[in-house]
Order: sequence, then structure tokens, then C-alpha cells
Amino acid sequence: MREELWNGNREPLSNFYRWDPEKNIIRWAWVHFDKYRRQYSAKLAGDWSHLSVHRLRDQEEVAMWLALAGSEN
Repeated sequence: MREELWNGNREPLSNFYRWDPEKNIIRWAWVHFDKYRRQYSAKLAGDWSHLSVHRLRDQEEVAMWLALAGSEN
């Protein structure tokens, strides 16, 4: 469709059929998932004692957290 996504960027439909992660956003996410998961895990392992960090890993955890957050008000 060549529709503008953001900042003038356009994603051609043909990129979804490419294997190159620099061209295909879905392939890029697949290739880089482990790298970024490790980076975020390492950052969360630091001294965050002054913050309340919530790591929600699935829809059920999100629903439970939202229910608890709503009950605090």
C-alpha cells in the first residue's frame, strides 16, 4: 500500500516476503528477540530498589496486574 507509517517511512508489501531482517520487520524481530531479552534482563538485574518493576510475561499476568492496580484506588 506504501502507506506512511511514521516520519515519512513507508513499508512496501514486498518486504514481507524478504528473508533479510533489515528489510522484513517481522524477521528482524525474530532474529533480535534473544539479544534484546538478554539486554533488558541484565538492565533489570541492576539496582532498581527505588523503583517498582513489574515484568508481565503473558495476558493472564497483565489482567491480574490491572485488576490489582484498579483495586488500589
